[in-house]
Amino acid sequence: MQLKTSLLNKGILKNSFKRFYWMGVLYFIALFLLFPLSILLRLPVIIRGDRFYDIEGLFNFRTGPFQHFLIYIVPVLLAILLFNYLQNKSANDMIHSLPIKRSSLYANHVLLGLLLLTIPVILTALICWALKVIYLTPYAIELNIGVWAGTTILMNSLIFLSTVFAGVVTGVSIAQGVLTYIVLLLPTGLLMLVTSNLETLLFGFRSGFYNRDSIIRLSPLIKIAELYRHPLTLKNVIGYIIFSVAIYFLGQYLYNKRKLERGSQVIVFRTLNHLFKYGVTFSFMVLFGVYIYNVHGGKGWMLLGYLAASLFGYIVAEAIIQKSVRIFNKKTFRGYLTYFALMTIVLVTILFDFTGYTSRVPQLDEIEAVYFNNGFYAYHSGQYNNTLNRQLYITPDNIEIIQGLHQKILKESNSWSNENVGYYNPDIIEISLVYHLQNGKKIARGYRIDQKNYEEYIKPLRESLEDKVMKYDVLSADTSKVEKLTFEKVGVSNNDRLTIVDPVEIQEAIEIIKQEIRNADYDDLYDMREPWAYLDLMLEDDQYSNSYRRNINFLRAPWHKNFEKFEAWLQEKGYLERARVMPEEISYVLVEEIESGEDFHNIYTVEFIETDKSLKVIDKEEIEEILLSYYTPWRNNRSNGYTVRFVNERNEVSFFGTYDTDNAPSFIKNYFQ
Repeated sequence: MQLKTSLLNKGILKNSFKRFYWMGVLYFIALFLLFPLSILLRLPVIIRGDRFYDIEGLFNFRTGPFQHFLIYIVPVLLAILLFNYLQNKSANDMIHSLPIKRSSLYANHVLLGLLLLTIPVILTALICWALKVIYLTPYAIELNIGVWAGTTILMNSLIFLSTVFAGVVTGVSIAQGVLTYIVLLLPTGLLMLVTSNLETLLFGFRSGFYNRDSIIRLSPLIKIAELYRHPLTLKNVIGYIIFSVAIYFLGQYLYNKRKLERGSQVIVFRTLNHLFKYGVTFSFMVLFGVYIYNVHGGKGWMLLGYLAASLFGYIVAEAIIQKSVRIFNKKTFRGYLTYFALMTIVLVTILFDFTGYTSRVPQLDEIEAVYFNNGFYAYHSGQYNNTLNRQLYITPDNIEIIQGLHQKILKESNSWSNENVGYYNPDIIEISLVYHLQNGKKIARGYRIDQKNYEEYIKPLRESLEDKVMKYDVLSADTSKVEKLTFEKVGVSNNDRLTIVDPVEIQEAIEIIKQEIRNADYDDLYDMREPWAYLDLMLEDDQYSNSYRRNINFLRAPWHKNFEKFEAWLQEKGYLERARVMPEEISYVLVEEIESGEDFHNIYTVEFIETDKSLKVIDKEEIEEILLSYYTPWRNNRSNGYTVRFVNERNEVSFFGTYDTDNAPSFIKNYFQ
């Protein structure tokens, strides 16, 4: 009772309510227009049984940006208005001359703000619930309404309390609003910038391992924008409540320590000046450092960018704090020199690998399993779906192969080299690996390598049955659960798809495909030629309900052009001509010679024009030879070669292909000689 008496003050609440109740009224009107009125306007259509999903979308944050806009803006404006007296000298002196404790002033204004934000949401939810009871009895949206109300109240409270905290720290109202968004975005922004810079500076470091989606969602502002796709989890709710409570009490502590005479300063607390100054300096440094690296390439340019950007950021921060451009003195110079010395030590430690990060490779007896792929997406997906074990190599032979590959990369690579080289070379690939150690720790690395230099490791790994089971789901499919088999021809429209529904034929086809994949070597599976088609295995609904293919009821397998047994089976059954593109479906093929790797990429964008230099192929046998041998464009980036355009009877380009000068048919090479 004593605590209630000491904190709550009816006079403060009543006076502040008289001044700012209109904010709550306007907020309620906005919510009423957005929710109850929208329901009423849609009732005639919904009662007929149409478009009920529009109502569900209202409470799932799927009806446009206005809901998000209200959460972003209303709590910030309300907090600025309620605590505006802190930035006004006369109002500041007057209110703090009253015989009321500072903690009571703080608590009463916070309480009023939370009430003005919460009551309109609750009233709106109750009205929507009443409309549901009266008009929408068959539809179950009570939970949707409750989740929407709870989410809105929580996010409103978090942003409001963050703005209150910013108002205590700063003495300028505009700065209060800006600082609020900075505080809520800072963790995400800094983590992304730091990991991006480390990826450039530290050989083998990959920011992708740290799951950028998770980093991005650390910011409540970004989380609000993604509520329609990713609703709040229990972990989110607990985290945001803890954050809100913590920032409330931190704001209260600083409010009690705030000096009235510094009420007009950008940063009220002198001790926070250093945090602000060096925070701005560091942010400028990592932002423009990685930008200059991406533009110019090379660590030398990046280090020069660090120097220039950090100096500029330090000057800007100092000018903001002192509200003057006359900041060039010995104190300013000493401050920057201290920062420069500290960053030099950090950068030297990273660049010369004093920690041993880049050369660290675990011993075989330390490794329990290894993830190895072209990126970390599958790793994070496995974690999310609790199916990571399907992405890990556990056989001793494959673990030894991956470790040997890693050791060779470190032995032959130069950590100071520019890893951006080779982005348009099909032989340059990105590899990502994560060691799961026996002691529970993980070691993650990523490299760009020329796969031709590491074929002694890559080929046996890709040819192993363990790897094939990971890559080709058909190997683990239960043929008795496959309802039908559909062929997706590569290159042309699939209006007349071949579909096999006979259970015996389905089982025969799948078993042959399994055999082909098991027996295939590396060159067969990673052929630069397009497959003839993809086989879609349509499964019973519950076949993969508990797997990493959740909510997907089909598997896909390629029919490579070197799968001769499968082609023979299709020929025997009379399905071959419907299963793949036949020469008769192509009116002619237009071949053109190109002289640069860039032209391979322009094949999709350059206008289709036949010239005197073009080779027009109309002979069906030659078209068949081209169909059998052409490369897929995105995998061919040689410096010279040929492009092929397959033109249908409507004189439209159906699909594209390429050749390099070595693999092109002789009649093409002879024409352009």
